Amino acid sequence: MKTNKIILASSSPRRKELFEKYQLDYLIDYVDTDEKLDSQLNLCQQIEQIALNKARPLKEKYPDQTIIAADTMVTIDQQMLGKPKDRDDARNMLKKLSGKRQLVISAVCIIHHGQEITFNDGTIVVFKELSDQEIEEYLDTNEWINKAGAYAIQGKGKAFVEKIYGDKETVIGMPMRLIMNYIKKGKID
Repeated sequence: MKTNKIILASSSPRRKELFEKYQLDYLIDYVDTDEKLDSQLNLCQQIEQIALNKARPLKEKYPDQTIIAADTMVTIDQQMLGKPKDRDDARNMLKKLSGKRQLVISAVCIIHHGQEITFNDGTIVVFKELSDQEIEEYLDTNEWINKAGAYAIQGKGKAFVEKIYGDKETVIGMPMRLIMNYIKKGKID
């Protein structure tokens, strides 16, 4: 049976919500992949490589479909803050981000008609100074689990944000304006 659905190679509920917001015809399928960074590449290339690694395993299963995968990384002072390992790791990340500017990068891989396209988008997020109590109360929500930088800007974590320079959807995990540009230009069915 032929279908033109986009394959969203992600288990992220946030990315699913973004696809729904833009009313895309999609289905979710993904393979758990190793998100290990390749130190031979620059930061943006490393994140793009992870997105590519998430999309590639689905090429054979969906040879005629468009596959979209993404990865998001929070960076501060040339250090990458991925998903926290545990509560202590999350606490340390939030303390590091407190009162500072961070760069959030979301990389995307689109596989369309066998062609692999990768790109990324960056948004600067400025956090207000966070008290220990604010951090602990946030950690109690468990919203930090599985979130790059230990927070969700679309959730309770938005209370930490003083200013955003760029696209909020990039921080959420998928720069939809760039993806929609590909779709509107007819590069994606």
